[in-house]
Amino acid sequence: MHCLYGYGWPDPQKAILSSESCVILLAEESISTNQTHFYEIALPEDFLIPGACNRTISVALAHSPLCRSTRIDYKSSQVAFKLVLEDNLETLAERFRHESQLENIPEWPDCSPGARLRGKGTVMATRKTIERLPRNTPLLNGKKLFLVVTHQPQPWAEDWIQEERYAVAVRIEDRGNPSARLYAQLRTRLRQRARVRV
Repeated sequence: MHCLYGYGWPDPQKAILSSESCVILLAEESISTNQTHFYEIALPEDFLIPGACNRTISVALAHSPLCRSTRIDYKSSQVAFKLVLEDNLETLAERFRHESQLENIPEWPDCSPGARLRGKGTVMATRKTIERLPRNTPLLNGKKLFLVVTHQPQPWAEDWIQEERYAVAVRIEDRGNPSARLYAQLRTRLRQRARVRV
């Protein structure tokens, strides 16, 4: 299906606007070669209510590498991402220091499409659908959700690429609970974090 239709037809309203039951988080950054960026995705309390549900977390990333049309590996670099569960940022960063490659870090199960398929292009996306959240899920037992972004240049481009810009969007949505207050809860949490940093 992805080969025939790609990621489907975009809905402009859902792509740029948040509502109480659907929150969009955006970031635009530059990443140096062989560097890794870590983003903690704060999940609202209503999103973590256990039981039957209809919730999704979607991630989309776009980058624009320099290209050389005369090569089979025409993109000068590879920007890739994964959704990863871990106890905290320090532990996750330590795993990357030891295992170094994104391929060696397991992704949160059942993300579709998987890392190998989506990593072929310069615009990539994945979705995790949750139809039941059990009480023993790692997210309710100390684990946090992180988005990990990496940047690796092709050997032929290492001398003339230093960094690359990318944009990433994360959508957190609950279609099964009309009274979900995802936007308000997430806004409150992010404001509290900002106060702590100041």
